[in-house]
Amino acid sequence: MQVTFAVKESFFDRPKVIKALARAKRKVLSKAGAFVRKRARSSLRRRKKPSAPGSPPSAHSKDSASLKTILFAFQPQSESTIVGPVALNQVNFTVESVTTTVPGLHERGETAIIREYRYVPEDGTDGNVEWRRLDGRRQYRPWKGRRFETRRRTARYPKRPFMRPALEAEAPNFPELFKNSIASAR
Repeated sequence: MQVTFAVKESFFDRPKVIKALARAKRKVLSKAGAFVRKRARSSLRRRKKPSAPGSPPSAHSKDSASLKTILFAFQPQSESTIVGPVALNQVNFTVESVTTTVPGLHERGETAIIREYRYVPEDGTDGNVEWRRLDGRRQYRPWKGRRFETRRRTARYPKRPFMRPALEAEAPNFPELFKNSIASAR
């Protein structure tokens, strides 16, 4: 009987090993992203009032996208997972003129400049016309012949982190996810 060592087949540069490693890594990173998303979503509460500074923000919307709409995806360039809330289709500018989104304002606790407009009634009275937010992507389009006025106001968002604490809470569990991942990927 002849004994052979097929060690060469287990070298890291072999296609079989590369494929098993890539599959196992994607699976583990997907699980890690799902766990962080679940932790972040469960930290948010639906309520009408704003949360206390330092605690996770309140999610106000029930039907449309809100802070609870958190996605995760594998990024092949850096071979990592990105987890975060959707942009909520709204652009704000910080005092330093940097564009940011509402989830980012809550996470870091920043001051934003909010641009608003309202139409001026034909008769020149105030007319209780409400101010509407000017979106950086969808600019206002005044109807022909209607006058409008604009303003800027400052909104201060206290720091209400929810993504970083979710990552820090789940990070100790990541090594356990990698345990035996190669054996299960075959």
